[in-house]
Amino acid sequence: MLIDTSGKNLPNVLYHYSDLETLYNITISKKLWLSSIHYMSDKSELNHGIAIAQKVLSNLKKDYPLKVEFYNKFKDYLNILPALSADVFSFSLTEEGNLLSQWRGYTQKNRGISIGFDGTKLKEKASPNGIQLKKVIYDFDEKYEAIKVAVDSVVDNYSSDKGSFDSYFTAQSESLIMTLSLIKDKAFMEEKEHRLFFVGKHGDIKYRLGKVFMIPYTEMDISNLNEDGTIYKQVILGPHDYPDIASSSLLRFLGSQKACFIVVNSMVPLR
Repeated sequence: MLIDTSGKNLPNVLYHYSDLETLYNITISKKLWLSSIHYMSDKSELNHGIAIAQKVLSNLKKDYPLKVEFYNKFKDYLNILPALSADVFSFSLTEEGNLLSQWRGYTQKNRGISIGFDGTKLKEKASPNGIQLKKVIYDFDEKYEAIKVAVDSVVDNYSSDKGSFDSYFTAQSESLIMTLSLIKDKAFMEEKEHRLFFVGKHGDIKYRLGKVFMIPYTEMDISNLNEDGTIYKQVILGPHDYPDIASSSLLRFLGSQKACFIVVNSMVPLR
């Protein structure tokens, strides 16, 4: 069970940090690329969620000794979850569109872009296509509770007529992986991240060239995302040696595609 962590306080604008080439491709195609977390840095973040899930299961073993065998098998199963993450796809967003750490971590000087989307419109567009917009969790108590809800759902729904432990757990893996992918260390709290999630089927998967291997991805159509036909609320141009001319040319391009009519210069010093 993937609990709803987006809540009612969805920000008016959610941002995606990237570069000019990505902005160009999104603008022309009007599609977002959700990449397989198995081939991205998100994969390593699963380990943080798995560690908390192990604590949850250890505590449940104390509270429900009659289910010790089941919980032990569950703990063993958690160790293979990263290998089952290939068909879970995500696209990262943040509430903070002009954050120094984000410019440093995800962009290069004179190339960085922060693309602002209407959060509510994005969620409305995603839902009919089986894509979920969820907020990343940083607080330990909230992380623990989210994982406990997911674990309890798996445990409570199991019965012997559903087959072996292995087959049952494998069938639950996608929901568990998405929940664990929303768990992040509090050191990253300033990012205020949200993620689009999709569980892909083979017919939905395409491939793009990564730095060292091919990365599977699936597309989300965002054409006419906003009521005026645009797809962005605003675009923030990252730290730049020539901000005025760069923002002017960017605004002309976005306007020609009726994608956005607001471009803002970051003004954050990036050395």
